[in-house]
Amino acid sequence: MPAHPERFFADRFGLNAGAMERLLGSTLTGRVDHADLFLEYRISEELVLEEGAVKKASRHVSQGAGVRAQSGERTGYAHTDDLALPNLEEAARQARAIADRSSASAVVAMGHDGAPHDLYRLA
Repeated sequence: MPAHPERFFADRFGLNAGAMERLLGSTLTGRVDHADLFLEYRISEELVLEEGAVKKASRHVSQGAGVRAQSGERTGYAHTDDLALPNLEEAARQARAIADRSSASAVVAMGHDGAPHDLYRLA
């Protein structure tokens, strides 16, 4: 990971401090007491050598974001593997809706199309 992750996410995905503040501020307005935004970008590489020859090489990129919103005792969490700002905004709206209206906490996974998928209720 680069020494300055905030520059990495700003350069690669357009997620600068202003965009994240707007995301957490305007999108989560309402009955939300606290909100968090989690960003992940991970690269794993594997090389398998046998007698000095490369037998297998692989590279895997994992990325995603999660938004957690708390309202009183309720917590809503939504996540997406697409770091485009519209998907993050939808995840924030879903997290707010869960925290604001649920009698229990819940989790929503956002798909590539930006639509919410499975909803998990947390006890």
